[in-house]
Amino acid sequence: MIMACILMSIAWIMLLRSFAKSVVFGCEFVKIAALGYLGVKSDMNPIFFAMAIGYAVYAFCFRKQLSFAAKIIAHAANGLKENPAMFFALLAVKLVYIVQALLYIKFFEASVKVKSVEMVTSPIVDFSGPLVCSTGSQYTCDYTMDYDPNHCDANGGYCGYPESGKQLTCELVEPSWVGSGR
Repeated sequence: MIMACILMSIAWIMLLRSFAKSVVFGCEFVKIAALGYLGVKSDMNPIFFAMAIGYAVYAFCFRKQLSFAAKIIAHAANGLKENPAMFFALLAVKLVYIVQALLYIKFFEASVKVKSVEMVTSPIVDFSGPLVCSTGSQYTCDYTMDYDPNHCDANGGYCGYPESGKQLTCELVEPSWVGSGR
């Protein structure tokens, strides 16, 4: 697949060197045809047809600038033929970008694996006790079909089982600097 990309890019440069004006105006025609096709496929939507007509008018009005752009493209393609070292310099620059992207991915992947063992305090939950409300003793966790202003959920709290103490455990945690390092 990489070789196919290289061959296509070389063929494209050769096409631009010989047929730059045809390629530029052909691309403009393809854009107009694509907008017309979208208009047909979208239940004859007049917006796409209007866009196609507008783009055709634009291409007609700026045909001199498009011809000039084709001359510049042909000149650049001929310059690349006369100085092929530019192509290898471009490949070297692309190689630097590829290495940078691979390093970015590898460092990001490695940052997920950065963990440390820390003592974490967590509550011991008594599942045998009654549900209690987190907002205080004046609220209840009893659910009724009517709106109950004393119901915990209606007052911004939550119902949960009571805590009977605290326990210390060793856990793998991500250090605080890892997130900002990413």
